[in-house]
Amino acid sequence: MSRLDLVIVGGGRMGEALLSGILRSGNPPEGIGVVEPLVARRDELEQRVSVRTSEALLDGAGVVLAVK
Repeated sequence: MSRLDLVIVGGGRMGEALLSGILRSGNPPEGIGVVEPLVARRDELEQRVSVRTSEALLDGAGVVLAVK
Protein backbone atom coordinates (compact mmCIF):
# COMPACT_ATOMS: atom_id res chain seq x y z
CA MET A 1 0.00 0.00 0.00
CA SER A 2 1.18 3.48 -0.77
CA ARG A 3 1.68 6.21 1.77
CA LEU A 4 -1.32 8.45 2.31
CA ASP A 5 -1.20 12.24 2.39
CA LEU A 6 -3.25 12.39 5.60
CA VAL A 7 -4.52 9.94 8.21
CA ILE A 8 -7.37 10.86 10.54
CA VAL A 9 -7.42 8.82 13.74
CA GLY A 10 -11.07 8.62 14.75
CA GLY A 11 -14.00 8.27 12.39
CA GLY A 12 -16.66 9.67 14.69
CA ARG A 13 -18.28 13.10 14.56
CA MET A 14 -15.05 15.08 14.90
CA GLY A 15 -13.22 12.92 12.40
CA GLU A 16 -16.06 13.04 9.90
CA ALA A 17 -16.34 16.83 10.21
CA LEU A 18 -12.62 17.20 9.51
CA LEU A 19 -12.83 14.71 6.65
CA SER A 20 -15.78 16.54 5.07
CA GLY A 21 -13.95 19.87 5.17
CA ILE A 22 -10.78 18.37 3.73
CA LEU A 23 -12.71 16.77 0.88
CA ARG A 24 -14.73 19.96 0.19
CA SER A 25 -11.48 21.89 -0.14
CA GLY A 26 -10.55 19.73 -3.12
CA ASN A 27 -8.34 17.02 -1.65
CA PRO A 28 -8.89 13.63 -3.30
CA PRO A 29 -10.28 10.86 -1.06
CA GLU A 30 -7.61 8.45 -2.36
CA GLY A 31 -4.99 10.35 -0.35
CA ILE A 32 -6.86 10.20 2.94
CA GLY A 33 -7.17 7.35 5.43
CA VAL A 34 -9.30 6.99 8.56
CA VAL A 35 -8.42 4.81 11.54
CA GLU A 36 -11.60 3.60 13.24
CA PRO A 37 -12.11 0.57 15.53
CA LEU A 38 -15.79 0.00 14.66
CA VAL A 39 -16.28 -2.16 11.55
CA ALA A 40 -19.72 -0.73 10.75
CA ARG A 41 -18.39 2.82 10.87
CA ARG A 42 -15.41 1.93 8.66
CA ASP A 43 -17.76 0.33 6.13
CA GLU A 44 -19.99 3.41 6.15
CA LEU A 45 -17.08 5.79 5.53
CA GLU A 46 -15.65 3.61 2.76
CA GLN A 47 -18.98 3.43 0.95
CA ARG A 48 -20.00 7.06 1.42
CA VAL A 49 -16.76 8.94 0.79
CA SER A 50 -14.40 6.30 -0.67
CA VAL A 51 -11.55 6.78 1.80
CA ARG A 52 -9.27 3.97 2.94
CA THR A 53 -10.04 2.81 6.46
CA SER A 54 -8.35 0.53 8.96
CA GLU A 55 -8.52 -0.45 12.60
CA ALA A 56 -4.71 -0.12 12.81
CA LEU A 57 -2.64 2.99 12.20
CA LEU A 58 -2.03 3.74 8.52
CA ASP A 59 1.15 5.19 7.01
CA GLY A 60 0.61 8.87 6.24
CA ALA A 61 2.62 12.02 5.70
CA GLY A 62 0.44 13.71 8.33
CA VAL A 63 -1.76 12.46 11.15
CA VAL A 64 -4.70 14.21 12.83
CA LEU A 65 -6.08 12.91 16.14
CA ALA A 66 -9.85 13.30 16.21
CA VAL A 67 -10.73 11.47 19.42
CA LYS A 68 -11.96 12.54 22.83
